[in-house]
Amino acid sequence: MDLLTNSRTPQTTPSAVLGPFYTEGPPETPQGGDISQGLGGTPLWADVRITDTEDRPLVGAVVDVWQANKDGFYDVQLPDLDGPVLRGRLRTDERGRLRFWTILPAEYPIPDDGPVGQMLAAVGRHPYRAPHVHFMISAPGHQSLVTQLFVKGGRYLDSDTVFGAKDPLIVDFTPESGPTPDGRTVDGEWHSLHFTFRIARLAEEATC
Repeated sequence: MDLLTNSRTPQTTPSAVLGPFYTEGPPETPQGGDISQGLGGTPLWADVRITDTEDRPLVGAVVDVWQANKDGFYDVQLPDLDGPVLRGRLRTDERGRLRFWTILPAEYPIPDDGPVGQMLAAVGRHPYRAPHVHFMISAPGHQSLVTQLFVKGGRYLDSDTVFGAKDPLIVDFTPESGPTPDGRTVDGEWHSLHFTFRIARLAEEATC
């Protein structure tokens, strides 16, 4: 259904399913902010770009980001958490970039105690999703994009239960040590994520 609904050109970043854990109106997050809000986990520095298909930066693009914690739970599954966590809404700068801190995501099982679980059992599939971070990107005059970036080397990449781990979306979450890009003090290992999302102008999409 994702492939049929969100057909793309070879020059654009592939889409992925929205999933059930997106919530409207995530907290506005400044450049360099930390969407984990101090939640435990391995720190992750994300530095990504949003461009059109000709690599021109998209200024002021709105990007919603959300993910699971180190134990594979989203904040909406953890009623003891105070407010939205591991969610943010960022806006790209004059170079089409956005940078933020978070933590490494973990694999997790989708709810499998109803008909979905019965269907998975019938076809001999497990309920686990490979570790990933969600992105929803919108920019005036351009095709919106809902997608995910998957941790290269993570579990279940070859058997993601919703078939979401497309090869172009499996990327390095590179282990790092020492000084961080923004001077933040991190004890021990941290990881970095660098990626460029490319989205089509609406006129391009209409002619494809």
